[in-house]
Amino acid sequence: MKYQRLEKSNLDLIKKDNSFLDIFLHLAELKNTLRTGWMKYHNLDKRYGESVADHSFSMATLSYILAKELKLNLDYGKVLKMALFHELGEIYLGDLVSCKNRDLSREEKEKKEMDALDKFLAFLGDESKGELKDLYEEFEKSKSPEARFVKSMDQLEAAFQAWLYKKRNLVGESVLEFKEYALKVAKENEEVGLIKILENLDFS
Repeated sequence: MKYQRLEKSNLDLIKKDNSFLDIFLHLAELKNTLRTGWMKYHNLDKRYGESVADHSFSMATLSYILAKELKLNLDYGKVLKMALFHELGEIYLGDLVSCKNRDLSREEKEKKEMDALDKFLAFLGDESKGELKDLYEEFEKSKSPEARFVKSMDQLEAAFQAWLYKKRNLVGESVLEFKEYALKVAKENEEVGLIKILENLDFS
C-alpha cells in the first residue's frame, strides 16, 4: 500500500523540552510537506506529489555521488550536508515557490526561510546550531564552490523529477522549463559536468 501523508501537522506534538523526539517531529514535518509547485503550476495529481523530504534525500544522495563521479575538487562531506539540510527552513513554512511571476521573490523566500530555520535551530545545542546556520547561509549566498554546486544540483534534481513525471504522463509540456532553468543555473555556476548531463536530458 502506498504511503499516505497525514493531513495534520506533526508540530502540535512538540513538547519544547529540547528532546530528540522534538527534533524528529520537526524533520517528520518535511516528510508530510508536499512540493507544491507541481500541483499548483503543472497540474500534477496530489497523489503523485513528492514531499520536501523526498526531494532532500534524492538531492543529497545525487549531489554526493555526482560530485565524486565527476571527480570535482570539492569537500564531499560539506556537499552532502549542505544538500541534506538545505530545506530545513520549510519545516515551519511549508514549500515556498520563488521564481518569476510566482509566490515570492527569491529575497522574500530566503528571509522567511531563515527566520523559520532559526525556530528549528533553537531546539539544538550551540555547536550543531552554529554549524547548520553557517551551512545554510553559505548555501543561500552561494559563498563557496560547494554551495554553487549544490545550488546547481537543486535545479538538476528538479529537472530529473520533471522528466520522470513527464515520462509517466503525469504532467504536460510546461515542465520543460525545469531543464531550461537548471541549465541556466549550471551555466552561471560554470558546472561543466552538470551542463553536459542536462543537455543530454531528452524530454521527448
